[in-house]
Amino acid sequence: MQKTSPRELDSRQAPLLKKTEELRINLLGNDGIRERISLRAYELYEKRGTVPGHELEDWAQAENEVLSPLIEQKLKLSRETSKATATNATPAKRTSRKPK
Repeated sequence: MQKTSPRELDSRQAPLLKKTEELRINLLGNDGIRERISLRAYELYEKRGTVPGHELEDWAQAENEVLSPLIEQKLKLSRETSKATATNATPAKRTSRKPK
């Protein structure tokens, strides 16, 4: 089995990570989505017995639970759109060269 260094892994996944972060930022700009995250974070707080001091953890978990499926869905749609575009693209016309 070939081992992959963290640097190689990062460079290969950089476009996906960048796209994921762009989608996350875009989704967080939506008031409805932020409201869903807020409500889920409050549910986590209540589930833990309303013990204070875990607000950041609750928010991070809630954000992950709400955003992950949305980001996955958008990435899948983006891949499908890219494949469809590539399939429907007409290849460049080849010109034959005649030897002199």
